[in-house]
Amino acid sequence: MRQRSFGSTGVTVGEVGFGGWAIGKHQWGEVDETAARDAVQAALDEGVTFFDTAQEYGSGLSEQIFGETLGGRDDLLIATKTGKYWDVDGNFVQDYSPQHITASVEGSLKRLRADCIGLYQLHNPGVEVSDRPETWNALRQLQREGRIRFYGSSIGKLAEARAAIDNGAAALQFEVHMAEPRHKEFLDAAAEAGVAVIARTPLAWGALSGKYGPGVELPASDFRAEGNWGHKTFTKWVERAKDLAFLEREGQTLAQAALRYVLAQPAVSVVIPGGKTAEQVRENCAAAQGHLTEDELSRIEDIQRRWARE
Repeated sequence: MRQRSFGSTGVTVGEVGFGGWAIGKHQWGEVDETAARDAVQAALDEGVTFFDTAQEYGSGLSEQIFGETLGGRDDLLIATKTGKYWDVDGNFVQDYSPQHITASVEGSLKRLRADCIGLYQLHNPGVEVSDRPETWNALRQLQREGRIRFYGSSIGKLAEARAAIDNGAAALQFEVHMAEPRHKEFLDAAAEAGVAVIARTPLAWGALSGKYGPGVELPASDFRAEGNWGHKTFTKWVERAKDLAFLEREGQTLAQAALRYVLAQPAVSVVIPGGKTAEQVRENCAAAQGHLTEDELSRIEDIQRRWARE
């Protein structure tokens, strides 16, 4: 697998990584833990060196699966996130206080079976939290203590990106995908600052996987199902996927085209598609073996400009 620089850290990573959201039990329906472990192992076998998860994903299940499969490896960059979690009563909690950041790292270290976390990220903290000096001071202290190697932020707004950059973040994580091209100003800001870019949601929650059509029915436990918070956005992206069907050709699935689109952005350090099975992981990694043509990239941009006018 081709390697890319991880910002200005001096570290290189395989350009296709592994996103651990889908192997947590919350929000993506049921998870076969054996299949999830096989998926992580398949990523290793394919040369993946960057793995991303969060305390929130399955109340630590995703971290635990990473720990069982990857624990003790010092040739990988393993990232997790803090600030969101599910408490023992099943309530969703957001806490970005220095006290929580400092305390929660211990649970992640234990579940990941690690002595030091490669990249510790704020999990969609918002602008207000990102502007608090004490938030970043807590991360710097963990870095000085050797409990984390680098710190960063998973973001959704440009002001969050700027705050993270101003406070020494090594990496920014944000959405980069064909169906909603809001990422360009984020990529420009990251490139100018020399920070790593972790491109999340490259398949637009699966809308660009080629598996879903209009009116698709999903389990009630899936956050994309009708009546749940992700349904409206997911439905829009599924509709837009029809405009991108021309990308399916011999040797290229729509999912691989979606990943190749992300990898065509020079500022991207690593793209992190999820995968519940080894087969999905192998297909994702195969995207790195090809690229989109100039004509395909031009047609995608034309379609995106049309969407912006609608």
